[in-house]
Amino acid sequence: MSSQAPAPSASPAPAPAAASPPTPSSPDGTTSQQVDRPEGIPDSYWDPEAKALKVDPAALAKDLKERDELKTFKAAEDVRRGSLPQKADDYKLELPSDFKPPAGVDYKLDAANPALGQLKAVAHKHGLTQDAVTEILGLYAGNEVGTQAAIASARNAEIAKLGPTAPARVDAVTNWLAGIDSSADKGDAKALAGMLVTARHVEAFERIINKLTSQGTASFSQSHRVAPDDKSIPGFENMSFAQKRFAQDQAAARRTG
Repeated sequence: MSSQAPAPSASPAPAPAAASPPTPSSPDGTTSQQVDRPEGIPDSYWDPEAKALKVDPAALAKDLKERDELKTFKAAEDVRRGSLPQKADDYKLELPSDFKPPAGVDYKLDAANPALGQLKAVAHKHGLTQDAVTEILGLYAGNEVGTQAAIASARNAEIAKLGPTAPARVDAVTNWLAGIDSSADKGDAKALAGMLVTARHVEAFERIINKLTSQGTASFSQSHRVAPDDKSIPGFENMSFAQKRFAQDQAAARRTG
C-alpha cells in the first residue's frame, strides 16, 4: 500500500513595498528633485525644509537691478583707475586754470617743498585723479596767498606808523644793507631786509646805521657811497637816517654838479 505524498506548503505572499515620500512640487506645479543647497545660493533664495529654490519675483527683480548697477559702477571704476597716473611722480604740481591771487600778490608753487612731494605719494596711494590733486593745490595756494596777504597788510599798517616818509626810509635801509653786503647774490641783504616788518624794526636799523655813519663809516647812497658831510649840513645830528641820506645825496649832487 503506497502512502500519499504530502501536499506542498503555500509560499508566503511578498510584503507590499514601502511608499516613497512625496516629492515636493515647485511653484509652477513641476516636481523638483530634493538636493542640498548649491554653493552660492543665498539663504533668502533657499527653502531648507523642501530643499528647493524659493523665489520672490519682486526680490529677484531688485537683486538683478542692483547687480546691473554694480557692474556699471565697476566698469566706470576700471576706466577711472586706468586713467590715473601710474606712479606718484607722474602727478603734476599745477594750479587750477581759474586760480587768481589777489592784486599785487605773485604766487607760485614751490616744487621743492617736501609737503608737495608727500601730497603726490598720498594721491597715488588713494587713487586720486590729476584733477583732484589740482583742486587740492588750489585750496592750498589760496590759504598760502591769504596768509601772505594778511602779513603784507599787517606790515603795511606797521610801516605806515613811520609817517609820510615811510617808503623812503624803508628804501634807505634796504639800499644800505645791499651796499654793505659782499655776498655774490646779495642774499644777506635780502634776508635782513625781510626783517623790516614793523616800524620798530626800521627805526632800529636806522639807529644802527646812524651810529656807524657817525663813527666815520660811509653812508650808502642809491647810486654810490658818499662820505658823511655832517659839518656842511645844518642840523645833521638831529636828522633821521632817511633825512641824513637825502641831505648827503643833495650835497654830493651839488659837489659833482
